[in-house]
Amino acid sequence: MDDHSHCSDSHGHLSVPSGLTSLVARAIIAAIKSAGNPELAEKIATAPELIGTKLGKTVAALLHKKANDQILTQDDIHKVDIAVKDDPDTANLLIYSDFIRLYGKDPIKTAQRVSFYRELLMRVCDQMAKHSTSYALRGFVHESDCISYWHLDGVQPAFIGSDFIAPVDMKVFLLQKEPTTALLKMLNESIRESPHKQLPIALLESLSPASIDLVTFVSPAEPQGYSTITIEELKHLKNQDYSQFVPKADSFHNHRPMQTGTPNPPTAAMLESLAEAEAVQRNDLMAYPLLRGKFKQQ
Repeated sequence: MDDHSHCSDSHGHLSVPSGLTSLVARAIIAAIKSAGNPELAEKIATAPELIGTKLGKTVAALLHKKANDQILTQDDIHKVDIAVKDDPDTANLLIYSDFIRLYGKDPIKTAQRVSFYRELLMRVCDQMAKHSTSYALRGFVHESDCISYWHLDGVQPAFIGSDFIAPVDMKVFLLQKEPTTALLKMLNESIRESPHKQLPIALLESLSPASIDLVTFVSPAEPQGYSTITIEELKHLKNQDYSQFVPKADSFHNHRPMQTGTPNPPTAAMLESLAEAEAVQRNDLMAYPLLRGKFKQQ
């Protein structure tokens, strides 16, 4: 499992992903600093999910301190950092709950950023609908060094939502393989030759021997450092149908940070690779070599 995935400690508790530990702490501090409503601070500080937890006690104390117009110190920030590492369950609850939505994120700018990324991702969805096909593309919105398999699963594939976006009539699987031109070409040829214009499930499973990673949500945000994608791990099916995929017994949603930028570099690279995927699926041997220089070589 990669650095952005959850892991378990010796007591069996989920730990905060190493790539997100500092992000979570910064988000919580930013949320506390922006809190100015004592009643709302009290409501969050006394939430049943937080009462009695180490991080809950730390956040409650700092919320009351901020509500009383006291300045947060470096020692306060250090306390949050330590509490995030020691209390990962509460940290994950805070980072993906009303606490951050109400305090940490700028709701107007976040909605604008969500809309921006939805429009970018719809470029792929529109081509899927137009040509009734799936695509294998270079990277996804969070990183370039993987392959995103956009699986057609209905007549009108789309990303929908306002606070975050989720796929409908389609699925996006992440393959932890280097997105070389040769591999992307092979995958899109396999899709082209499939009667349903889908990647053969045996091939998908062979490229993901440990688990099948499915994108469930894309959450662009402002500040951009809060932006993440949400992944769910699925069981292997032994060549059964895509509709039979189910979460692993020990599956959980894990969150991977998105790079900053408008759009960020991985998203730009992914959208560029769409042209190559389309050329391969058209079997356009004239267009394909002209595009090849834009993409990572084997």
